[in-house]
Amino acid sequence: MITFTRGNLFDGSTDAVINPTNTRGPMGAGLAKQFRDRFPGLERAYKTACNSSTPDNPILGRAWLWTPTPSVPAHPLILCLPTKDHWRDPSRWDWIAAALRTIPTILPATAAPNLSIAVPPLGCGLGGLHWSAVKPSLSAVLATMPQIHWIIYEQ
Repeated sequence: MITFTRGNLFDGSTDAVINPTNTRGPMGAGLAKQFRDRFPGLERAYKTACNSSTPDNPILGRAWLWTPTPSVPAHPLILCLPTKDHWRDPSRWDWIAAALRTIPTILPATAAPNLSIAVPPLGCGLGGLHWSAVKPSLSAVLATMPQIHWIIYEQ
């Protein structure tokens, strides 16, 4: 199921939220900076993951689930989704679409059916993509995963 809304995705009550990122680790601007400021430890953990050679490290075309420590619990779940390689680069839709498709495979086994995920206008803003082009493509990709309730925050 897909729902479109407006407002601040941090004010919603979803089970998870997508954080648009790069594959280098810095969260110094845009929405990623807001995530960094709201969730202590996220940026440090993400940078470490970006620099690791583990099979689940953040790469283009794959989302990454932040697993906070017991001392820094996070709710909702944070899904970092690389929309670009370097923070200076433009976003690419093919990378975004591929990463979106990996989300069901990285969710914890305890995630309930009909999990709700807040989705910002991925690749738009600092990524340079246009919402009028991204919106229909995003809807098409998310529609292939009906087990998740997608709440898309429009520009």
